[in-house]
Amino acid sequence: PKYDESFPARALARSLGVRNRVRRISPGEFWDAVPAVQYHMDEPLADAAAVALYFLNREAAKDVKVVLSGEGADELFGGYNIYRDPFTARWYDRLPPWLRAGLGAVAALLPPARGVNFLVRRGMSLEERYFGPTALFNEREKRRLLADYAGDGDPMFLTEAIWDATEGLDPVTRMQQVDLNLWLAGDILLKADKMTMAHSLELRVPLLDKELMGVAEQVPTKYLITDENTKYAFRQAAGRHLPKEWYDREKLGFPVPIKKWLREEKFYKYVRSVFERDYVSQFFDQDALLKMIDDNYAGKTDDRRKIWTVYSFLTWYDVYFVHDGEKPDVIAIASYFHFWFPAISVWVPSILVVLLIMGLNLVSVNLFGEMEFWFASIKVMAILAIIAVGVYMVLTGFTSSVSGHTASVANLWAYGGWFPKGVFGFFAGFQIALFAFVGIELIGTTAAEAKDPETSLPRAINTIPYRIVFFYVFALLAIMCITPWSDIDSQSSPFVNT
Repeated sequence: PKYDESFPARALARSLGVRNRVRRISPGEFWDAVPAVQYHMDEPLADAAAVALYFLNREAAKDVKVVLSGEGADELFGGYNIYRDPFTARWYDRLPPWLRAGLGAVAALLPPARGVNFLVRRGMSLEERYFGPTALFNEREKRRLLADYAGDGDPMFLTEAIWDATEGLDPVTRMQQVDLNLWLAGDILLKADKMTMAHSLELRVPLLDKELMGVAEQVPTKYLITDENTKYAFRQAAGRHLPKEWYDREKLGFPVPIKKWLREEKFYKYVRSVFERDYVSQFFDQDALLKMIDDNYAGKTDDRRKIWTVYSFLTWYDVYFVHDGEKPDVIAIASYFHFWFPAISVWVPSILVVLLIMGLNLVSVNLFGEMEFWFASIKVMAILAIIAVGVYMVLTGFTSSVSGHTASVANLWAYGGWFPKGVFGFFAGFQIALFAFVGIELIGTTAAEAKDPETSLPRAINTIPYRIVFFYVFALLAIMCITPWSDIDSQSSPFVNT
């Protein structure tokens, strides 16, 4: 599959005799983590791969404190597909520049198609073809979407100094120099550094060792890029240790299914609700912004990168300016506290939570562990209370003064029947709950410290089905008996609001 390399990774790990652990990220987990990612980035970054790195480093932090990464390989050894551009369609490049530019200008007036796109791209200079895809918004779009745009946002301004300084060098080397100075430093290393620090990991990048960089500078371009593939010399070096089907694999990158998700109702509505917030009008024309996401959802356009960029900025702004840079988990606690006690300012519970956690850590590690037990006990008691209250409301026929709904078992099937969104949706959601309740990592960790692991470990595993039924299924049934599923707001906690 396009977004899952776990199967070939597992096969390679098996052939090398190394350990491989797979962690799949659900769409809900991905979107839930975006505020935390923007918090740890410190500055807005619209690279969806940063979210995947966030989860990757969280998994790695369970076992190690220092990690190695391959950042710099593409920039030093010619790994990007754009580096092959000067060596493709050379027959067309022999045409006079004025003729290619004219054909490209005419083609730009036609609907996008394979041959048309070729003429448009080849009508540009290499510099324009290279920088073009990095400029998400053209000038017309900036004026339409931005609330106050002065017309001074030409991205070529950022690159022209480096590009001009490399005049006389071959095209690949010129592109490498720009990527080393801007892309590697401003995105690749930035997100790698921030996402490892988010989980207290130390990141080392051996390919950026100055001695190795010196070697890379001496490799002729013809050994970096060939007609068959990119990063040729690097792949040949890897061939000393890996089979051909592995070192010669096509470069995939880190694709994220943003396009697919933004055309699913759940995530479309969520991002749209962010675009509708009051503070958005400070920066954007909200009507134009909402039209962009509506057209994308309807399939009229493909603006996923633009939507993701705006959403990333607004999420970062929400974390650092609306919520004064508080960690998202603290924000959630403060929001619920404000929901229950609206007269108390949001910052009060935020400070209290931070002081409480810090105080517990300072006093004693044992005390912190003991408090974790009691917090977990509170959660269990809260779920039991929801189930008990739900049963009471159903038996007494409680009617909400806000929604007008009467608590009843019939609410489970009265709004679209069983599985109104299809059986597949139920099983897709249920497997997430299953893995959440399994907690294999926690069981494995605590088993080593248990007094009698031979008895406690099987008992913990055998009780998983009972815990899922009682604490997950029963809790959801209680909530949906009180409030029909169609009235539950996906952007707030039904446990809190119920």
